[in-house]
Amino acid sequence: MAYQKPVVGFIGAGGIAHSHAYALNSMTYYYTDSPEIVKEAVCSASRESRELFAKRYDFRHSVCTDDFFRNERIDTVFILGPNKVHTEHLDKAAMMPSVKRIYIEKPLCATLDEELKISQISEKRKDLKIQVGFQFLFSPAVREALH
Repeated sequence: MAYQKPVVGFIGAGGIAHSHAYALNSMTYYYTDSPEIVKEAVCSASRESRELFAKRYDFRHSVCTDDFFRNERIDTVFILGPNKVHTEHLDKAAMMPSVKRIYIEKPLCATLDEELKISQISEKRKDLKIQVGFQFLFSPAVREALH
């Protein structure tokens, strides 16, 4: 099956971003027909952390958030920054015309106003695929806490 190359951008270069970058780099070891992934840009409030991250994981660009949201090549966004800006970043990423897919770490939002904003985003961009990650949901500690 022929795939189009996803052009990926990361918002955030902290702890969980490393896990996702590692996972993207490891896909070809598990899925022989996985597409080549273009790691276009990483942005973070910290210039130093984003530059180190870009170099370590072979991202083409290390940019500030304003430049990230102006990038017309990115079609897949990973929202991996601090919880308090998830909804803001989701809103801005959804307004990028080239973006088709967004992966966002939980929590998606923290207030009713943010929830309403997300509802508005989904109404505007019915073509957009959004996935919320619950990477620890099946870890033993979380499973025990839920029971």
